[in-house]
Amino acid sequence: MQRIVVNKYLFGFSLVSTAAVLFNMVLLPVFKSDILNKTASITIIQFILLFCFLTVFIFNASCLFWGCRRDKIQRESMMCTFITLVSVLTIIMIFGHETVIDELSHAYQVHRNQGNYLIILYVFFPFQLLFNTLVTIKLKR
Repeated sequence: MQRIVVNKYLFGFSLVSTAAVLFNMVLLPVFKSDILNKTASITIIQFILLFCFLTVFIFNASCLFWGCRRDKIQRESMMCTFITLVSVLTIIMIFGHETVIDELSHAYQVHRNQGNYLIILYVFFPFQLLFNTLVTIKLKR
């Protein structure tokens, strides 16, 4: 019974996390100048971006704990092991996102080319979406 409740909440959280990733993918190019301007106070757009990244981070950490617990208890399948390993990788990628956005902001301030940073940033997003899809499929079964 407890496993079903956890899976139900994690499934809902996977949908929210996927929406947050898609929102970030749209938010960054549309509000690029508002996000990348370094100011003393945080703007509402920067706060929304931060909230979305925190949502994705909490989802990834939850999947890591869910996968580790599930592997320990059941040794169910290679899929759970794969989800656990990929969740570690996506947690590391969240910190990479933060670093790339900081470097992108610095490049924007000094009017340097930002193309390479944007490529790196947008390589992270599809990987996160793939992870969210795998978790959602596993939880739906």
